[in-house]
Amino acid sequence: METNNDEIEKTLQSLDTLERVEGNPFLFAKIQYRISQRNHIKTINPVWKTAGVSFALLLLFFNVLTVWNNLKSQNETNIMVELGNEFGINTGLSQLY
Repeated sequence: METNNDEIEKTLQSLDTLERVEGNPFLFAKIQYRISQRNHIKTINPVWKTAGVSFALLLLFFNVLTVWNNLKSQNETNIMVELGNEFGINTGLSQLY
């Protein structure tokens, strides 16, 4: 039993001689740097930016082309209906069947 008490005393005495450990003086700066790096928005690869913009412009071009063709075909249809009405010709396909 005496050995346990001796070990406890030795441990407590060794705690009395401990000194405070000095920290790294640049630790706070390192922590701040890592936090700031996490807060930065990650940049997108320029190749993907170019591909995205090209794809968007291609879609825009096809949309404009489709709208322009639809307006053109509606305009031609309206001209045919007006010509048919002017000359008294029925241009509806439902009348043929």
